[in-house]
Amino acid sequence: MSEDDDSGLSGSHTASDEFLNPLHSISSTGLHPQDILQQSGNVSTFYLGTDAPAASNNNISAPVFAQLNAQSSAEGQPERADPDPTFDEAFRTDLLETAPSADVYTPPFSLGLALSRKSSPFREPRFPISDAQALALLRSYLTESATWCETTDTNKHFSAVCAHDMLESNIFKGSALALASRQLSMTGVLVEEIALQLYQYTIQLLIQQDPDQADAAILASCTLLCVYEMMASDVVDWRRHLKGCAGLFSSKGWNGSSEGLMKACFWAFARIDLWAAFLLEKRTLIPTNCWVSDESLERAAAIDCPDDYCNLSILLFARVVNCLSRDDSESTTSESRREAQQLWARFQEWWKFRPKRVRALYRTGPTNSNPFPTIVFTYTSSICGNTFYHAGSLLLLEKLCIDPGSDSSDEMIDPIWHAMELCGISVSNVDHLDFGLNMRLLGDDEDDHADDTARYAAEQIVLLKHLIRIQRETGWKTEGRAEDLRKIWGLQ
Repeated sequence: MSEDDDSGLSGSHTASDEFLNPLHSISSTGLHPQDILQQSGNVSTFYLGTDAPAASNNNISAPVFAQLNAQSSAEGQPERADPDPTFDEAFRTDLLETAPSADVYTPPFSLGLALSRKSSPFREPRFPISDAQALALLRSYLTESATWCETTDTNKHFSAVCAHDMLESNIFKGSALALASRQLSMTGVLVEEIALQLYQYTIQLLIQQDPDQADAAILASCTLLCVYEMMASDVVDWRRHLKGCAGLFSSKGWNGSSEGLMKACFWAFARIDLWAAFLLEKRTLIPTNCWVSDESLERAAAIDCPDDYCNLSILLFARVVNCLSRDDSESTTSESRREAQQLWARFQEWWKFRPKRVRALYRTGPTNSNPFPTIVFTYTSSICGNTFYHAGSLLLLEKLCIDPGSDSSDEMIDPIWHAMELCGISVSNVDHLDFGLNMRLLGDDEDDHADDTARYAAEQIVLLKHLIRIQRETGWKTEGRAEDLRKIWGLQ
């Protein structure tokens, strides 16, 4: 066997066609990007985690993607069915809900079927695409979708450090290629069915795993599938899928202070968790007091690690989200106000103690062509940390009505300043980061200042164009947020 034959791209080809695929009824949005504005205008290039736009990478493998689409069309579209209640309910089950026994256990992403440890194992499903097709998707994964999980992971565990491990694990590989194909289907490069086939293949492998034996590869696979669900489903559905992953973190004791891939997985998951909680006005699935072992801003600043320091900004923002939660029945109004006041003080400490590498590299004020400040950072984690700082400060000022005190500067207590900084960071930097948070918070302050539409007309046009570009280049759906803003601003 040649070295190329042992590359790990191929899956098992020995599975019988008799394997029952209970996932045929999964519904998916499969939206193709559509412009919300008739005019596109001149907007700075905006793409994620690569030195070239995603479209360029897609063109490299265009013949292979065309072959994939043709193959899917030739095989016919699978019949759509109503959601399977057994499958749907199974995803609601947290990993910790059923404790494993000596003879029977319920695997993660279970279909409700208890598996005997002594029974014959499931036959491994057939890998649904060829090596050439897998290679094309692998390239897209490494340059685009893998980097979505590396916002505060400078070591790049998903796209570099653990890439070889990914190819050695069919589950890890399947989830990576499924996410890549989902992203390409959302940008119109691939048909939707290819993503569904890879997703189903990965789930079939995942349900056979013993939770007691879950390792970093299983955790990474579950994390990537959470991102997949975030792209494919509405927030209620994909938050439900987060629960199994949250149970895996809890059962293994992994958190934001773990090492290597587990740490990268945690912070990728945490950003999705807090985003879902923010949208639904819920608390985060994993309590924030379990996120890290050391919350000291001073010690984190002394270490001078942008990743670790900016992760503390994410933690603080998650606590703001929990303060805003409608189901926060454990706290009285006075306790919530006291916590909000403490969070304001902590955020201002975060801003004060920022290491040099967390601060902006370059900054200019608004211009005639750009109503927002230009704010450029060297680290993606710095983009993320400062984004969460401004977003958290804005919410504390606008939603929780904290008293900023006399020590804060005029700009620090101005919600408009934080909103302008938030938008400026998003528009200025070329990395596709935290789209869920950004697309909801972009223009959020203008929601509360709808009467100032004429005053902020230039900002509104830039934001709407920016949201269009995010969806066109990445596949992340932004038209809903853009439509909401157009209605608020009286533009439709």
